[in-house]
Amino acid sequence: MTTVEDYIKRLVDFGIVEGLQELLVSDYFKSNEELQMNISAALYNISCLKDYHLSMVSKNAVSVLFRIWESSALYDVKRYCALNVCHLSCGHVNSAKIVDQSGTKMICWMSLEDNLSEEVRKRSDAK
Repeated sequence: MTTVEDYIKRLVDFGIVEGLQELLVSDYFKSNEELQMNISAALYNISCLKDYHLSMVSKNAVSVLFRIWESSALYDVKRYCALNVCHLSCGHVNSAKIVDQSGTKMICWMSLEDNLSEEVRKRSDAK
């Protein structure tokens, strides 16, 4: 029986990150907010699975997320990208690669964003 994790592993192994790198340079992507939202949300869902953090970071997912974050004016897209980087920063990954791919810019943005900071504080207090 195939599980959701099996499908996600296939996406990562078959090069979803590399495919997105090609898409992100298109004018279609830059002008399509729905596409930006869908891609950032899909990558967020993948980043929730610890087993794929190393692979995603190695395949330059943070660079992809930064391109999405930088291209979008939507708060929710930026939020998904920043949360992605937070997830990918946990565990045994190449932290220098995250820094080199502008991951810290997204994390800093998130720490300064009042709405999100309040949400994070609530989650922290709940634990």
